[in-house]
Amino acid sequence: MEKVFLNSLPKSGTHLIGKLLDYMGFGFSNANFSSSSIYGRNVLVKSLLRAPVFGQVGIEVGLDISTLVKVSWVENKLQSVNHDSFCGGHAPYSDALYTLIVDSGLKPIHIIRDPRDVLLSWVHYVPKTAWHYGAEGLAGLSLEERVRKVLYGYRSGSFLLESFPSILSRASGWLNKDSVLTIRFEDLVGEKGGGSYQKQIRTINDVGCFVGCNDFDKKQIAENLFGGTKVFRKGQVGAYKDELSASLLSEINVCLEKDIVQMGYKV
Repeated sequence: MEKVFLNSLPKSGTHLIGKLLDYMGFGFSNANFSSSSIYGRNVLVKSLLRAPVFGQVGIEVGLDISTLVKVSWVENKLQSVNHDSFCGGHAPYSDALYTLIVDSGLKPIHIIRDPRDVLLSWVHYVPKTAWHYGAEGLAGLSLEERVRKVLYGYRSGSFLLESFPSILSRASGWLNKDSVLTIRFEDLVGEKGGGSYQKQIRTINDVGCFVGCNDFDKKQIAENLFGGTKVFRKGQVGAYKDELSASLLSEINVCLEKDIVQMGYKV
């Protein structure tokens, strides 16, 4: 089986497809590329070990805040991934990172989800996550206030977080890129999450073919795939329709229309 680089926006189904790879016999390498590669827990230690020093070229790995790491650190992490293993990322697209991934022999998978469901899940998750650099700026706010903060960008302590359209734009380079398999959350979640069993089976098969795994029971995986991961909340397709007011949803649709359409969803 292949070595895999699994990338996504946070709250797009990263753990769902990680669980799928686990069922297929892959192990997680503990390598991860995201804003938390520097920020969050143990900032000082991570900065000393991973951040570029003055004059060094860095690789961008942060979607919601600008985060640079050493090229050598990325190379070492990618090269440490064994066959039958995968690493993860919430990284913006860059030709530099893509080249390092491919040159290291990893097969890149990018999972996407309706941006409105991602936004909703994001504003539920971040304020409850004490170590998250964005939590302070959302503390004590209503759901609608949190949504608008994340939608337009906000300050959280010493951090300035990008607007949601900027975050989506920074990740858009992974879409339709040669050698990248793009997977939809909605196609993988199955009937328990409001999706389709047929699409779920087809998507499971597509992933298996892409990563060089042919010995697995698609039906058994489909039966057990939904839920049970450490950050699972609801995992429902189109949950934003039930939780967001009509006026707020209209505002979101206007703000994200280009990105929603580009990703293949309907406004």
